[in-house]
Amino acid sequence: MNRILYALKDISLLAEINGGGLRNAIPRESEAIIATDNSPVFEDEFYVIAKNIIDEFDSLEKELEIELEECPTPEKVLSKEDQLALIRAIYTTHNGVFRMSPDIEDLVETSNNIARVEVKDGAIKILCLTRSSVESGKMNLANNITSGFELAGFSVKLSGSYPGWKPNPNSPILKVLENTYENIFSSKPNILACHAGLECG
Repeated sequence: MNRILYALKDISLLAEINGGGLRNAIPRESEAIIATDNSPVFEDEFYVIAKNIIDEFDSLEKELEIELEECPTPEKVLSKEDQLALIRAIYTTHNGVFRMSPDIEDLVETSNNIARVEVKDGAIKILCLTRSSVESGKMNLANNITSGFELAGFSVKLSGSYPGWKPNPNSPILKVLENTYENIFSSKPNILACHAGLECG
């Protein structure tokens, strides 16, 4: 969505965005209401950028849809300055894998998810979820993201954090579990680490 808004920023004004959902979920859809006084040029440029994105992700997202529909003219839109601040701030925010674990093959260590973007009645709200198995790495990325949004004029609140839990393949309790499994099933267990927030008990 942000790529489209950036491509059209000089010929449109943003009224609303309803993108993503829960903070801990990767967004699957986003909608925006945009005003323009040059519909033919807007449509031409929209379909160019939409085709570029669809072609770019063809091997990954076979059912990706990017559509344009006419709607009633919105009563309010963001100012050009606020619109640019929003688009640029999102563009500079890291989204996805930030660092792989140097100790465990194919394990994501630190990541950020731009989970939800909401623009309505002139208010802008953006939710991100930054997670890491290393607490200092999580806070480093969180501070990086905070700095970008604050430079763009946004206020930022860090909340709902859960601590990093770095995998320890030499953990004594892990050795106990491995030995117990082998004694019961006569085979070695498959020990995995995952990049997620888990409840433990």
